[in-house]
Amino acid sequence: MFSGERAMASGAYFGSMIGTIYAALGLRIYILVLLFIVIQFAAMVWYSLSYIPFGRQLFSRLVMPALKMCGACLTRVCGFCLARYSPTLLPR
Repeated sequence: MFSGERAMASGAYFGSMIGTIYAALGLRIYILVLLFIVIQFAAMVWYSLSYIPFGRQLFSRLVMPALKMCGACLTRVCGFCLARYSPTLLPR
């Protein structure tokens, strides 16, 4: 569990579990709870892929380009929204 290639995923998973509990019960910020849940899921997937031979490399080659494309689309959409609506959002 805490071997060299799995230590970071284990730490991220346990840290996000603690963060989820703190955000839900202590802070009561539910958006933060959702963020910690996404981090938990990503850490568990990354940890599980370490048991499949070449699983992390395959995941990186297949999923990372798709994530980059989604990020570029999101940047374009957010840039369009900011360019169009930012003058109305700023006080005069």
